Amino acid sequence: MSQKTEAPETSAGHVEAEFSPDFVRVLISLTVATLILVFLFERKFLIVSEYPGVRIYLFPWVVAAGHTIGNGLREFSGQMPQVVTLQMRLAALLGLLFGFVIGPTLFFVGWYERRKERLLGVGRGTLRGSALISIIGGVLLFAVALPTIPIAFIRHNVEQSLRSAQAIQEEKDNLIGGLNMVAFKAYEYKIVPRSLNGGEGSYAGYTIPQHLASVGTCTYNVTVAEDAVRIVAISTKYPDGRISANLKKGGQFNLVDWKYEGVFE
Repeated sequence: MSQKTEAPETSAGHVEAEFSPDFVRVLISLTVATLILVFLFERKFLIVSEYPGVRIYLFPWVVAAGHTIGNGLREFSGQMPQVVTLQMRLAALLGLLFGFVIGPTLFFVGWYERRKERLLGVGRGTLRGSALISIIGGVLLFAVALPTIPIAFIRHNVEQSLRSAQAIQEEKDNLIGGLNMVAFKAYEYKIVPRSLNGGEGSYAGYTIPQHLASVGTCTYNVTVAEDAVRIVAISTKYPDGRISANLKKGGQFNLVDWKYEGVFE
């Protein structure tokens, strides 16, 4: 069974389109105004959303996600999960109902009734109940719609920041791993006798093996003295990023004087 919405007819008997040019213009204007308000007053929206009640009403999905993640972390650390209070549940439910059910319904019903009244010539130039209903619905709708836009931008920025941080940490781990391998080969060279092409207690003459000098986006070089080796790991992916450490002659294998530069600080 197909259902149709009743469209108002003009005095000539013609049926007006469901979405009139006026409706499209108003919808576009409201959308543009929303975007402008968000970009101009983003910080104020976020400051207002710091109040617990407002935050639950405007971002019920964000609050729910945060509570779920928090409970997961608490259980992982052996603590008891927190139970969501009835007040929080009601606030989240009201936020969803007003923002996504009641608000849009009042907005479109009021708009539809206003169109019929305009075609019938009823109440021209006056603020009737249909217009008031549409205004109330629009306020409820955009009250929830406005804060979601900066949240979307923030989510995108946080996601990019996390990806960048993970990539930097991965590159840092690669550099440290390669640096340790170069240091181990230098220590191995020191303890091997000269008859076996070693240093026999000295680092003098040590050079980095060709297969370790450059691995992926990591390159390594050494400054060799008789009693110490200074190893520098350089990232070609992040030109300002480098890690260096000293391998001393005395004692067991041990890297000291670590120094992190650039993005690895």
